[in-house]
Amino acid sequence: MKHVWCMLNCCIWYVVTICAFHGAYGARTASDPKSTLAKAREASAAAHKSALRAQRALEEATERYLRQEAEEAAQSNSDVAVSERGDVFLAEGEAHDRHPFEGIGALSAGASSRLLRDYPQRKRDDILDLLFKPGHGASLQVLKVEIGGDMQATDGSEPSHMRTRNEKPDCTRGYETWLMQEAKRRNPEIRTYGLAWGVPGWIGNGSYFSRDNIRYHVSWLQCIRDTFGFEVDYLGIWNEMPWGHVWYVEALAQEMRAQRFKTRLVLLDAIHGVDQGFVDLFSSNATFRSLIDAVGLHYPCQKSEPLASVLDAH
Repeated sequence: MKHVWCMLNCCIWYVVTICAFHGAYGARTASDPKSTLAKAREASAAAHKSALRAQRALEEATERYLRQEAEEAAQSNSDVAVSERGDVFLAEGEAHDRHPFEGIGALSAGASSRLLRDYPQRKRDDILDLLFKPGHGASLQVLKVEIGGDMQATDGSEPSHMRTRNEKPDCTRGYETWLMQEAKRRNPEIRTYGLAWGVPGWIGNGSYFSRDNIRYHVSWLQCIRDTFGFEVDYLGIWNEMPWGHVWYVEALAQEMRAQRFKTRLVLLDAIHGVDQGFVDLFSSNATFRSLIDAVGLHYPCQKSEPLASVLDAH
């Protein structure tokens, strides 16, 4: 549409300019003043007519464009819902491809929220209200945080709650549990989610999937429950890394049940596609399926057909 406006407006300018030029030139070279005046009037009338024709062409092009837009909108009206404002279109999609919308969440990890706690209290409270207060601002329904591991985790390092094997867990270190507490204060129903980017070196003597790591994760859950009085809703395995082994997932789930946690396990938290081995195991092993409450994917711009099929089937 911008091209149509530009072209027709240029045409109008061109016609008027040419006609005015000829009129001025004739006035300068003619010897008879009456003849000059007559020619100038003729040129002016011709320019006016040309401008009117161009204006009508512009109006007709605009009308055709708007009519075409209205026809296209009417044609797609059967599978499109329009908001009250009339400027947002929501495609319903195919019935078999619909899933319930359960909320919008945010991630605090990799030292990305480090400076928030240092803001002046009034400004900090305003930001926290905008993030977590229901019916106000973003009104987030999920808060996912990093379980600090004293290691580089994108933009910085987040402190571990248990730096040595025999240290008493201290989950007040850092700011992630503080952020969860602030979120819970504003919205007790918000879902919380913990995920490790890495762990201290004493874990498993360098082996992530170990009994030490199960103890480490469960101690974090226990510390939050004892210190802040709420349970974390979801627990992941390892951010954007291999999901591990069946024995590890099962042992972690058993330990959480033994400590009477209602926390649910999330697997994958993957970024580069979906591990086919996980899909096959999830499809064939009912015991393994029973351990997993959710599947997490990062930047899922393209649907994974194998994963979608196995999730739909079970």
